[in-house]
Amino acid sequence: MEMKQPILNKVCTLYIDNWYSSPSLFLKLLKYDTNAFGTVKKNGKNMPKLLASLKLEKREVKIVSCRGIMTSKWKDKKDVYILITKHSNADFVDTGKKRKTKDGIRIFEDILCYRLQ
Repeated sequence: MEMKQPILNKVCTLYIDNWYSSPSLFLKLLKYDTNAFGTVKKNGKNMPKLLASLKLEKREVKIVSCRGIMTSKWKDKKDVYILITKHSNADFVDTGKKRKTKDGIRIFEDILCYRLQ
């Protein structure tokens, strides 16, 4: 795999979709001091099997961290798997949208950042 040098060794975060994300790519980016955030397929290569086997309630988050990469599973309408090298709090934030029940929609903070990119 060839990586373009202009993005490496920079204080920046790459946002990557699940077609390209993998733990091995994120480890390579970490070696070059480049942060990454991306959705990932649950059955992708080198993904922790522990998260796939967990049953979550809606809006529940489980996190596993290893070798500088945080892997999380978040339950919304379906399971969402995320890889992150730039760690933040696993907090929920208000999206500003409302449901029919007038409750605000709260979302995993890192997902909101990903959607804004």
